[in-house]
Amino acid sequence: MNENDNNIKKELRRGVFYTAIGKYSSLIANFIVNMILSRILSPRDYGIVAALMVFMPFFLLLSELGVGPAIIQSRILNKFDLSSIFKVLTLFSLVLSAVFGFSGFFLVSFYHSTVYYGLAWAMAPILFFSIMAIVPMAIMQREQRFKELNLINFFAYTSGGLSGILAALSGLGYYALVFTNAVPAIMNFLWIYWKSDFHIKKGFSLQSYKKISSYSNNQLGFGLVNYFSRNLDNILVGRFLGPSALGFYNKSYQLLTYPNTVFTAVVTPVLQPVLANYIDDVNAVRESYLKIIRILFLVGIPLSLFLCLNSRLVILFIFGNQWQPAILPFRIFTFSIWIQIVISTTGSIFQAMNLPRLLLILGGVNTLITVSFIVIGIWLGNISTVALLVDLAYFINFFLTFSFLMKNALAGSMSQLFNQMWRPLISGVLPTLMDGLFLYLGVFASSVFLQTIASSVIFTSLWFASIFFTGDLKFIKRGLISD
Repeated sequence: MNENDNNIKKELRRGVFYTAIGKYSSLIANFIVNMILSRILSPRDYGIVAALMVFMPFFLLLSELGVGPAIIQSRILNKFDLSSIFKVLTLFSLVLSAVFGFSGFFLVSFYHSTVYYGLAWAMAPILFFSIMAIVPMAIMQREQRFKELNLINFFAYTSGGLSGILAALSGLGYYALVFTNAVPAIMNFLWIYWKSDFHIKKGFSLQSYKKISSYSNNQLGFGLVNYFSRNLDNILVGRFLGPSALGFYNKSYQLLTYPNTVFTAVVTPVLQPVLANYIDDVNAVRESYLKIIRILFLVGIPLSLFLCLNSRLVILFIFGNQWQPAILPFRIFTFSIWIQIVISTTGSIFQAMNLPRLLLILGGVNTLITVSFIVIGIWLGNISTVALLVDLAYFINFFLTFSFLMKNALAGSMSQLFNQMWRPLISGVLPTLMDGLFLYLGVFASSVFLQTIASSVIFTSLWFASIFFTGDLKFIKRGLISD
């Protein structure tokens, strides 16, 4: 192992450690809040807010102009440049927050519900404060201050969850979900601005933005096409199948995102800031990335199998009996969980290797494929069909994206990627067979809680035994824990 390999390993480990603490703490808090709110609010309440929240990332992308990753990548911006860019984003956030508020008039006619008149304005501050936080947050990420960032996120999201529960208990209905998003956005901005040591300078120059415009424009383009790929299903389900159907669909998809949060949300924010420093040593970057991918396969493939077997128990255990229609679409989504886990890391690699243009092109092709499949699913008329076709699109996008990533960004081949998959496949077989037998026998069938706990213990124990005998447990320890 050369010096760069060691340096990358140490920097990634440090960043992942602090990010994991923050993300996992926030995930647990969010998980508990979600369980509580799901028993207070109705599927229709969730559907109403989800129909509006789906537009939030679009407005965020338009406002941020792809600036965050560009600041992390750039080494030529001074304090005056950062101040000028902050002012540009402030202007855009003010204008687009107002546009978002007025969009309630459009949504009233689109979704045939008058609730969006007030709801759009109530959610506009989320957009405004999220955009305001981009520059100071990117500064802290570039400086690899992951510990402070994640502590801030944890306290902000915990405060938002508590405020949402209090609002729901006070009878505010779907507005409780606004609190869970607005409070963290405001707290994040205020705290990150204070801790980043960023200061607004007198004067302004558009040349400051032009220094990063080439990189940021490609990043913005990718973000926009990726938005439609990720959110068009929610928009069309809400429009043509109704708010209740959207509530069930959104819940099943939401569970799909938890594994990403658990396994890749702790890695992805660290990859670009660390690997961008080693852009001239592609071999070191490739080898470090493949080790990460192998670990993600080790947890992602068995996890997909476990959640597929236990989809009914998971939905009922977390959300309660009123969410049973979400079981089938969730079971379908579980087949692509492992793909979602590994493919979510690819954007950071394209960014770190200075290939935002290729990222944009691939994003456009993948979006075209996904959108086509979503439209067909909506035309066929039920959320389970939509889930099935979205899954198929994910499989196609996986092979397409990694083909270009391995060849163009990492100077490698797909065979190197597939070599990381066979052990994880083996480690998932035994736990799947034994857990399937347990569920077939119907032990503890009268109690969702006991059956869920027992099934989880059986699968997890056998998975640990499998990775011990295949040697993957030593690999994880050697790669991420010991030097």
